[in-house]
Amino acid sequence: MSGAASTDRLDKLRRLHEADPDDADVCYMIAQEFGKADDRAAAIEWYDRCLDLDAGYSYAYFFKAIALSEQGDRPGAVETLRAGLARAHESGTPKAVSELTALLEEYSG
Repeated sequence: MSGAASTDRLDKLRRLHEADPDDADVCYMIAQEFGKADDRAAAIEWYDRCLDLDAGYSYAYFFKAIALSEQGDRPGAVETLRAGLARAHESGTPKAVSELTALLEEYSG
């Protein structure tokens, strides 16, 4: 991915966020763009914003945990996965439970 393409996408997503700051999907997409650019701190910040808006956003927990682990914060990643797993159990989403559990086992093992 070229830097210009990433910047263009990020600019578009930021404009979407300005238009609707309560859209968890846009926050998640912004986090993903920062993750692709290896800006883990910004990605984590935007995953947190996503989760503030929608605490049941399973993929935000998943990818936030990966970003934390890549920053060297394995305990934070495990804590994030446990929180996401609890929410996935509450909402009855078996795919999310499975994916979060697999990553939690990898990081805990």
